[in-house]
Amino acid sequence: MVVPSRQRAHALRLAYAAAQLGRGRQVWASPDALPLEGWLTREVERYAASREGVPRLLSPAEEWLLWRQSTAETLGGTDLVNRASLAESLRRAGALAADLGIDLRALRGAAGTETDLLAATHRAVVERCRALGAASLPAALAGMPCVGDDRPVAFAGFLIPSPRLRSLAAARTRNGFESACWSAMDLASDVVPAPPRVVRAADEREELERIAEWCRRHLTAQADARLLVLLPGSAGRRERLAALIRQAVDPAGSLRGSPPLADADPGDRTSAPLVGLEGGQPLAVLPMIAHALAGLALLAGEALEIESALEWLRAPWWIEPDAPGRARLDLWLRQRGRLRLDLSGLVAALRRAPAALAAPARAIAGRLEQAAESVQAAAGTPREWSERLQAALDVMGWPGARTRGSAEQQTLVRFYELLDELGQLSAAARTMSLRTAVQWLTELAARTAYRPSDDDPAVTISPAYVDPVARYDGVWVAGLHAESLPQPVAPDPFLPLPAQVAAGWPAATAAGRLQEAQALLTAWRAAGAECVLSAPARAEDIELLPSPLIEEWRAAAPMEEPCPSVWLPARLRRPG
Repeated sequence: MVVPSRQRAHALRLAYAAAQLGRGRQVWASPDALPLEGWLTREVERYAASREGVPRLLSPAEEWLLWRQSTAETLGGTDLVNRASLAESLRRAGALAADLGIDLRALRGAAGTETDLLAATHRAVVERCRALGAASLPAALAGMPCVGDDRPVAFAGFLIPSPRLRSLAAARTRNGFESACWSAMDLASDVVPAPPRVVRAADEREELERIAEWCRRHLTAQADARLLVLLPGSAGRRERLAALIRQAVDPAGSLRGSPPLADADPGDRTSAPLVGLEGGQPLAVLPMIAHALAGLALLAGEALEIESALEWLRAPWWIEPDAPGRARLDLWLRQRGRLRLDLSGLVAALRRAPAALAAPARAIAGRLEQAAESVQAAAGTPREWSERLQAALDVMGWPGARTRGSAEQQTLVRFYELLDELGQLSAAARTMSLRTAVQWLTELAARTAYRPSDDDPAVTISPAYVDPVARYDGVWVAGLHAESLPQPVAPDPFLPLPAQVAAGWPAATAAGRLQEAQALLTAWRAAGAECVLSAPARAEDIELLPSPLIEEWRAAAPMEEPCPSVWLPARLRRPG
């Protein structure tokens, strides 16, 4: 089964495992559920391995670098604030063009326009791929008569299949291979969706409290229930909702500061983790990785703001010295009044530390000097810098000797994989300086969305309006005001608008967004035994109208009772 995203594939595998456990099974064949890009990559690599003369597939890091280099080549001497961001936007536009069946080689835009920039950059990328003997994923697919083998393939969760997806399915059918595009109603064909319940909350905070109370009622009535909450917007709102759910369902565990049921038996569905957050955040902002990147930036000669430097000094990812000694150094360095610190300035300051702080200061200064010696080379290939950077981190004692939990260990492994991806760029880049190597590693970490994998949680919080694909005991969709459903029209600025409209991309027209919204409502109703749609009346001081698409069910809804507060201090408060 092929689904739109990695999160939906993970949800599908978890739902399948839960169903097998519910039938009393202890062993079963793992389902072959993949995101679309993952499935295409796997099949292209299989095809290339079975034939001679087929170009190898570019790795994601190589593709990023080629678009980055080609953008710089196309721009020439044009002065821009952030070329890396422009290169990423062009890369996304190129991927969208491939998905919509728009031939970038045939694009002809006026000189100086966004379309002209995309076409020129794409030509430069193609030339660089040819020189490397490699191919991008769209180019590799164009050279294959059919994607996949005789195993049946089902595409699920694609609200409006793209031209590329329809073409892939048609090619498989012509070759006699079974293919199907399943809608939400197909996956729940034995279920007649009940009308959804519509909730009108006073504001965004009350909306979150109502969701937490709904989760508490469900999990009190059925301990092994599986619930899904779709909550777009800031990551902070989803973290806040997760905290409210933990407070509502397990106040004692929330006060302990640890997730409830943390030591549960993984084979027992009733003791699953309480809340799981889908999606992820840039790897570069995770504290352990941010600490490593800050240390490498110091070695590369970058001067850090004093707050960033002292935060790096206080972080727990050191073998030595102990935390109290580093905290005293932090206070002493603050009193010196420096605004920025580079490597030489920090080492010199540490060497002049007073006698009471001499031991921790000497330990840190010594590690920094040894790490600087390990990266003294003037230049090197990406593979050489990958190995040197890892060695420098080892010398500095990163990531420390503290016992790491599962999430930290997974994050550490993903960072080492990223260092290896940097090394794989040796085919596309020759030699570079330490500063460039650290800059590329930082950019790769910033564009790598990551979250440690969770076990099957009781409540899953998703950051986007999507087809859930898997079936849940309850689905709550939040934030359905008039500006969010249908979603605003957002055509890609680098592709001609007529081409996007002709390809039927929903984001290019209001009619497409409306069709997408109606398909979403059908999918949400089919995905849960209970479906709740909610819209806040206010967001801070802004009044919001509910989406007109939920008005028919809202008009028939009975008057709601006031929401009992699930905010923990309010629940625990007593008179006096």
